[in-house]
Parts: sequence; C-alpha cells; structure tokens
Amino acid sequence: MPTQILGSVRFDVSPPPARKSLKIQVPPGFRVIGDQVFGQGDATMTLRASGYSAATLTIALTPGRTFTRYVDLTPSIGASAECATLDVDTLMSKAELMYNSGLEKPALSLVEQALGCKQTDEMYRAAAMYACGAYDEASARRYYRKVPLQLRPAVELRCKLARIDLRTEKPALSRYPTPPDDPKQ
Repeated sequence: MPTQILGSVRFDVSPPPARKSLKIQVPPGFRVIGDQVFGQGDATMTLRASGYSAATLTIALTPGRTFTRYVDLTPSIGASAECATLDVDTLMSKAELMYNSGLEKPALSLVEQALGCKQTDEMYRAAAMYACGAYDEASARRYYRKVPLQLRPAVELRCKLARIDLRTEKPALSRYPTPPDDPKQ
C-alpha cells in the first residue's frame, strides 16, 4: 500500500492565553496533532478556546507542504468577567519593572496575560521587546507583526541585540520532508 503524503498547517493563535484551551475541529479525513492539522485538499476548520469567540477558516492543504496560519481570537462576553478583576495597567507596570530588572521571560508572561484582556499598540510593542529579551523568536515575530511602523525601529534594535532578525520570514518547519520541485514542470 503506497504511503500518502499529507500537507499540514500550523496554527499560531493569539492572544497567548487562548492557546492553553485551543480545540481544533476538522472534517473527516483530516487529523489534529497539537496545534497542527494534517490532510489533503480544502477543509473548513473551527478553532475554539475557552473564553474566546470561535474562528472558522477554510484552508487548502497541499501534499508535502507545511505553512503557518496566524489566527487572532477575540475574547467573548464571558471572558470579560476575568478581565473585570484584572488591572491591566498595573500588570503592564509590573512587567516593565521586571523587564528593566533583567527578568524578560516573566515580564513577557505578564504582558501576554494583559493582552488577553486589552490590546494596544504599546502593549504589542512591549510584548515584542520582552520576547526578544527572552530569546523567544516565535513570540517576537507574532507580536512584531502587530506593532505599528513608527514603533518598529526600537523593537528591531532590541531583537538585533538578541540576534533575532525580524525582517526576514522564517519558513515553517515540518515533520515531513518537502519534496523537491519537479524539474520537468
């Protein structure tokens, strides 16, 4: 029996708290492993996370190819109860103090928690800066895309110090090798 070569899509979900309870619903013939979906052809998929509105996407999976799809889930009305008790400004101040003290990773965690309730340009800038300080390239790239152009130079400089080049896009990694291009085509 010949082996079937599958395509895959990896979902990069924002805000980060939504990733903890992410559930991906796929049609028959497709398989979910963690935050990746494997299969062939077109499929409508629904992403759900506790406290967030569901997102429905139609994806075309090409055999042997892997790509990343960025998805922003919006907090649902029920999520506002948690956010009502959370003082975002205090959380951001604590994150800044931690970052200035050299504790980049805990600072990033606080900013990600705050982003679950409120999103501003300055918060995305801080998240990208803290991610670079924590040498978290994936998070740095995710937040950098949301930073307005006028705030990007400071983020680029901080990331450059961490040897993270945000100007070049990294290809998604796959567990399955990508077949070489057919020279006959």
